[in-house]
Amino acid sequence: MEENEINTLIAEHFTVWSDRNGLTRRAAIEKLYSQDSLVIAHYRFDGLPNIDAYIGDLLAERPDYRFAQRTPVESHHNIARVNWQFGPPADPARVTGQDIFTFEAGKIQSLLVFLDRKKNQ
Repeated sequence: MEENEINTLIAEHFTVWSDRNGLTRRAAIEKLYSQDSLVIAHYRFDGLPNIDAYIGDLLAERPDYRFAQRTPVESHHNIARVNWQFGPPADPARVTGQDIFTFEAGKIQSLLVFLDRKKNQ
């Protein structure tokens, strides 16, 4: 995939992960992720319905939080990484981390999520 295609998919990924509307989120997930996508965050889950359910639950628990990209995307050979933040408007970087993506056939095939440790941990 070309760098601009990867950048577009990742930008849309962050939009999806902040979308509280289940209908638009599910439609976007089907556009962005392969049918057999794998996500490894706190635990492993796969498939579009499970990805949607995880995002929906996460956003329901934190109603004023949003995801945002913190760094430019770095990519090569259909693999990319980017740093992100997640938090409320008053503290948008309350949670930070890095996502590592693999891509296949123009879609996200896998997503590995790493959370940053807090300075006091």
